Amino acid sequence: MTIRGYVICSYPRSGSNYLCQLLASTGTLGRPQDWFNGKGIRAREDAAYPLEPHVQLQQVLARGVTDNGVYGMKMFCEGFDRIAGLDWPSALPELRWIHLERLDLLGQAISDVRSKQTRQYRSTARVQGQPKFGHGAIRDSLARTARDHGRWTLFFGRNGIVPLHLTYEAVAADPQGTVDAIARLVGLEGAHPVQAQHVTLEVQRDALSDQWRRRFLAREQDMTRLDSLPSAATLWTQRQLSRLRQRINS
Repeated sequence: MTIRGYVICSYPRSGSNYLCQLLASTGTLGRPQDWFNGKGIRAREDAAYPLEPHVQLQQVLARGVTDNGVYGMKMFCEGFDRIAGLDWPSALPELRWIHLERLDLLGQAISDVRSKQTRQYRSTARVQGQPKFGHGAIRDSLARTARDHGRWTLFFGRNGIVPLHLTYEAVAADPQGTVDAIARLVGLEGAHPVQAQHVTLEVQRDALSDQWRRRFLAREQDMTRLDSLPSAATLWTQRQLSRLRQRINS
């Protein structure tokens, strides 16, 4: 049996959890999740999940694989940084690359800020805090996503990788078409239907999201200037300030 698989390179609030559910529901396209996010897996489903990166790597081929030998995983830039120096790509046979992004960056930033405030990262999770609008937090999230997008783009270019490009919007519009494209990417033939009963995640965007969008644009919209990307140090400082604001407001 040929072992082969893929990694979904993405960003927070870009529909990666939904895409992972779609793929896992087929029973033939791996069981993708962020296998290097030990704290997250411990909190959600397995209190004994390993925290050592080299052991987590083993989980990709142990728990992330379906019976036909296809494995799956996803990764954000922050997760990649946590395992810097670990040659995980070389350890995964026949690895294929997928780049998943969200075209509506402002909607993504609003969702990111709300999820961190409510600690509801999936529609199936309970709300643990109240959302509070903040121009600065949304602006900071926009900047982080823009910088992370640049990092993935540079990584692909430096390594000669041309990934399968997907968008949040296209996945939502055509789930089965997306799954079929990934099946072709890893060389699978035949049908791989999505099993809707196993897809439980729903869109979290609501009227409050639209209200925050209007408020942000009323203050920030300016088409006469072109933004500069902040440095890593600036983003780190902004992240610490954002966490401090969350603690103060909670």
